[in-house]
Amino acid sequence: MYIEALISTLVGDLAQVPGVAALVLGGSRARGTPVDILYRDLDAIAAVARAGVAGRPRIAYQPGHPHGFITAIYLAEIALCRPLWDPEGVVADLKRLADPYPAPLQAALIRQFSWEAAFALRTATKAVGRADVSYVAVAGRLFRSVSYLMQALFALTAWYWMNEKGAVAIADAFPLAPLRLAARVDEAFGRLAPSPDALTQPSTGWTTSSPRPTCCSPWSASRRRVYDGTGGADSCTTATVTVRGAATPHPSRGRTYFP
Repeated sequence: MYIEALISTLVGDLAQVPGVAALVLGGSRARGTPVDILYRDLDAIAAVARAGVAGRPRIAYQPGHPHGFITAIYLAEIALCRPLWDPEGVVADLKRLADPYPAPLQAALIRQFSWEAAFALRTATKAVGRADVSYVAVAGRLFRSVSYLMQALFALTAWYWMNEKGAVAIADAFPLAPLRLAARVDEAFGRLAPSPDALTQPSTGWTTSSPRPTCCSPWSASRRRVYDGTGGADSCTTATVTVRGAATPHPSRGRTYFP
């Protein structure tokens, strides 16, 4: 296929660039669309990954991530990616950090986000009497509550989270997920209207949740499936160039510590 030939050409060319330590495939963009080329600072990635393994994830604002960018995503990328060129084994070393799912990271994510899920929902109730749908929904209170809950559920299940896309459908299949999770979330968002009665009406008529995606089975007893936001962890199609030394900062990010 064209995309495989393109990736092969990119690997051959980029492997010759001084300072490039490894090339990996990840993401899900190359389905008839151009492949993204992402540059990562190897030292920075390793530092952030080790902090996550030790139970010190961080979250920051970043365009494209409405919930926020959580540094644990880098561990997810490490676990998900397929090495294309790794002559010194740097990617293999990083993969050993991510597998199995680190217990300190799991505890930290559950501790932080299970509390924030309830807090975000409580703050949203202040706007219900005013029928302030923009604050409840558009500004993100309900969305953030659901996102926090997803973070806690993914961690509780020892499943790596990659992004917000489709996370509710994935979590709906988890053994410890709330009953009819996806249906209840869909109904909650469907009730958003500029009316206090609509916002406070009890939910009724729940039937069944969305079909459970087949991608939610673990690879093995020690390794958990990585959710890539597209319904399949094997559709890895974003090329990442891992370099030694400082990478060019993303223009929308300015000077943050994220590689």
